[in-house]
Amino acid sequence: MSDLLTKLQEREAKLKAQIKTAKAAQAKKEAANDNRRAAIAWPAVMAAMKEKPELAALVNDALHTNVTNPKERKLLGLQVLPKEEKN
Repeated sequence: MSDLLTKLQEREAKLKAQIKTAKAAQAKKEAANDNRRAAIAWPAVMAAMKEKPELAALVNDALHTNVTNPKERKLLGLQVLPKEEKN
C-alpha cells in the first residue's frame, strides 16, 4: 500500500469516529429536548383537562390505548391489560 492510501484510510477512520461521536451527541441532545418538551407540555395539558372534560376523555382514551407497559400503566393508575394468549 502506498503512503497516500494509508494516510487517507487513517483519515477516513478518524472521520468515521468523529461522525459517530457527533451523531451520539445529537441523539442525546434531541432526547433531552424531548424530555424538556414533555415536562413543559404535560402540566399544561393536565390543567386544560380540568377545564375541558372532552379533552380529559380524549387524553384518557389515548393513554388507555397507547400505554401498554404494565409498570407504566400502574404508574398512571390504569388497569393492567390482560396478557395475550400465544398460539
